[in-house]
Formats: sequence, structure tokens, C-alpha cells
Amino acid sequence: MSLATTSKVLGLNDMAISELTADTSSTLTYGTAVDIPGVTKLTLTPSYVEKELRGDEALLDTYQRLASIEFSFEHAIVSLDVLKIITGGTLTAEGTTPSQKQTLNISNTSLAKYFKLQGKIIYSDFASGDVWLTLYKCKGQFKIEFQTEEYASISCSGKAIGTIKDGKIFDLVFRETTSALS
Repeated sequence: MSLATTSKVLGLNDMAISELTADTSSTLTYGTAVDIPGVTKLTLTPSYVEKELRGDEALLDTYQRLASIEFSFEHAIVSLDVLKIITGGTLTAEGTTPSQKQTLNISNTSLAKYFKLQGKIIYSDFASGDVWLTLYKCKGQFKIEFQTEEYASISCSGKAIGTIKDGKIFDLVFRETTSALS
């Protein structure tokens, strides 16, 4: 019996980001996946190319094709490794204990990089399975909010577009057996 094509899903249990290192007509490769710690929210909003054909004072046809997916996500723990991938900044480790430093430098010459964004939901109708979503070629901007007597809030929003290799933008996969994001 094949796996169902419908399911209840609850929560967002894990997210990872991977730098896109090559996207050509024959190659699509990514760097090592980096965990996005403390993920709290992911929003996906499709954006379509739309055309209408009108004539004889009537709507004769409509055309609609997915152009991109706008995304935004929030997480509760600051990760310099995640921000480095999003911004194209440089991360430098210095010093020895007890004077170590990790510095993320983002300058006016830093170029935002493309990345893959993956999410995982483990509460579904599949007893030992999960639900994965993948955006294959994203670019975004980060935002950090620091507030008195509140935890910092980190977010990123941007756009996912089709890859050069195969035009993929988004996958939503129901999986019978769960595994870690890769």
C-alpha cells in the first residue's frame, strides 16, 4: 500500500541552511548543512506570473505559473554560522581561553549568497515518519531585534527561485521513515 497523500502536521521541529556552491545546467551542489537553532516559525508565500486573455467583453483564459516563493523564518538563538551564509560575511575566530572571540564581519562589499533552506516536521499521520520541505535556491535578508528584558529575535525573509540545473523551487515530501536533515 502506498503512503498517503494527505496528513495532519503540527509544529516545526528542525531547520537547516546550506550554502549553494554550484548551480549550472549539469551541477547543483551545496556546502555542509548548518542547523538553524531554536526555529519558531516558517512562512511560505507563492508568487505567480499571471496573465488574462480578454476579448468580446469577457475573460477568455487565464495563465498562471509559479515564479518564486517568498519565505520568512524566525529563530530564537543567534547563530553566526547561519548569518554568515545569509549575508556573505566573514567569520573569524581569534584568541585563546580566556580571551577567545568569534567575529562576524559584514561590510558594504559583502554579497548575499544563495542557499538551500530545509525544514522538518515530525508530528504527522505517519507514526515513524516525518514531513520535509526544501527551498532549493534562496536569497534573503536578516533582521535581529534586541529588546530590554526580552530574548533577541532573529528572522530572515527573502525569495526562493528556480535552479539553473532543473528549475526546482520547492519540494514538500511525506516520508514513511524519519531521518536527520542533510
